[in-house]
Amino acid sequence: MNQEQQDPSAGAGRSDTNLLRRRLLRGGLAGAPVLLSLSSRSVMACHSTTPSAFGSISASRPDVLVALSGQPPSYWSDSNCYSQWPSPYFPTTKSGTGGHTATKFNSIFSNSPFTSTTTLLDVLQKTGSSTNLVASCMVAALLNGASGRTSAVLNVSQVKSMWNEFITKGYFEPTAGVKWYAQSPVTVMMTAGGGGITGYLYTTWT
Repeated sequence: MNQEQQDPSAGAGRSDTNLLRRRLLRGGLAGAPVLLSLSSRSVMACHSTTPSAFGSISASRPDVLVALSGQPPSYWSDSNCYSQWPSPYFPTTKSGTGGHTATKFNSIFSNSPFTSTTTLLDVLQKTGSSTNLVASCMVAALLNGASGRTSAVLNVSQVKSMWNEFITKGYFEPTAGVKWYAQSPVTVMMTAGGGGITGYLYTTWT
């Protein structure tokens, strides 16, 4: 796996995040004007657009890009950030007054490949297969959307639909004729709308 296809959930730091985002857009959007616009924007926020606009290269228009503050799986799986989880999702089980049960992946996402006891936090920490990678990124996208960090371009309902299409078909189609697999190979990244599901979600993270 080359540097451009590394697991986005690794969370090596903001500088690495911005570098990979620039590489993704340089390949996926092939020299579109958005590259200069993105690279000159604040590193404190990311800028992306809806899946359909991104897939159809409407993202080449800076006016369709929205400032977002989404966070990667490594953020949401960090115990220091558990308090940032938006209701009604919980990373762990808490007993006693005001207690709650850790949210199960199967209670939120359909056609789950995981056991009934697998929690959202468990999935955030999964590595290995492409399905695990997408699932981890989807949980982060769910929490980002529910907390309002990315709801302008990707809300909870859209995240669930994206997952359902991917797990059912093996890809997600943001717009007619464009198929996003878990991680598209470099040859696909170099074509319009390439980059895969994880590649798109990465553009919504700071």
